[in-house]
Amino acid sequence: MNDKEQKYIDVAKKLLQQENTYTVISNSMKPLIKKGDKITCVRKSFDELKKYQIIAFKNGASGNPEIPTVHRIIKKEETGYKTKGDNALYSDKELVIREHFIGVVDKVIKENKTIDLNTKIGTLQSICAYFLFCIKNFFKLVFV
Repeated sequence: MNDKEQKYIDVAKKLLQQENTYTVISNSMKPLIKKGDKITCVRKSFDELKKYQIIAFKNGASGNPEIPTVHRIIKKEETGYKTKGDNALYSDKELVIREHFIGVVDKVIKENKTIDLNTKIGTLQSICAYFLFCIKNFFKLVFV
């Protein structure tokens, strides 16, 4: 393990010891998660993550690896997970690897309601938001 990997592990351990609630700072997961919403994350087994789950992870490509990125898993690869923001046209360039994984988003806390992604209704809201924005992004690519 090199120094960079150890740094990510140390930061992840530190974050896991703190309260697992984060304030969202971008609209990359709009419409389900918007800038200013709060999310809670729970630690899950990296090997058991599933397609369409929303995860928090360290992302060096974001410009600041200390700020977690929250995106949806769109594909499991041999060495990690391919992710994408619901509001983005393209997937993230880097795979999420074990050392960068923080946790699975289990709740989205908005001003007037909380969406529990562990319930059938919460899961349905999440998946519908994803597929609606896939359609929107398809038309954006075709007509722009």
